[in-house]
Amino acid sequence: KRRDVVKIASIFAAFFLLASISTALSEEQPKQPSDNDETPETVTTTLPSSQTCEADDDRQECKNPEADSDNNESSDQGKSKSEAGVRLVTREELSNHSGRNGSEIWLSILGEVYNVTAGKSYYDYEKGSYGAFAGTDCTLCFVSGTFTQEEADKSSEEIQDSQLAGIFDWRDFYAGHDTYNFIGYLIDPRYYDETGRLTPSMIKLRDRMKVAMEEVAKKRAENEKKRAEMKKKLEEKRKKKAEAQKNKE
Repeated sequence: KRRDVVKIASIFAAFFLLASISTALSEEQPKQPSDNDETPETVTTTLPSSQTCEADDDRQECKNPEADSDNNESSDQGKSKSEAGVRLVTREELSNHSGRNGSEIWLSILGEVYNVTAGKSYYDYEKGSYGAFAGTDCTLCFVSGTFTQEEADKSSEEIQDSQLAGIFDWRDFYAGHDTYNFIGYLIDPRYYDETGRLTPSMIKLRDRMKVAMEEVAKKRAENEKKRAEMKKKLEEKRKKKAEAQKNKE
């Protein structure tokens, strides 16, 4: 029995020795290149918006293949921008986005251009209730209710102080909308110049608007105070009536 045990142990020792030698030999063999290995010179990564970034050492260049397409309306390539990097839109470019011939629908208010294509049922140039706004800046139209080109072409000086708060509310409506996207500033003597700076006319309008909004806030505070006082008086009147009814019983 002792000889059998020694024989079995010798067999296992020999087996483990052969396995160790085989492993050592395999580690000394050079690794064969794989077709899936990335080369160190260039690594290509897919990014959102169809962009491709090529990383070469410490340099990284991002290219957008769609930007070279003449039919891509969302591309800013070749478009003028303000010093702050905001896109600038000419009146001609704005007029070309009225929904005609399948184009997007843009409108402008206070010289801020928005893409309202998502609301086509409202801004359709033929059937929409606000079709007159498509492809133009009709700031005054929002509060005057007159949807004509003559009204759209009026200067900012013709906007009455009492209309400024309403215009500002409409501007906030578009600026905070979930599906209407901001495009850029309109190059128009009433609002922004060719560099994206405020024109003297716009500076005056903003100053007037600031005063008008302060006045609106003051009136709202006064109205809130009056409503609170009226509510208090009604509550006191109700209590007196309830007490009188209780004493009567």
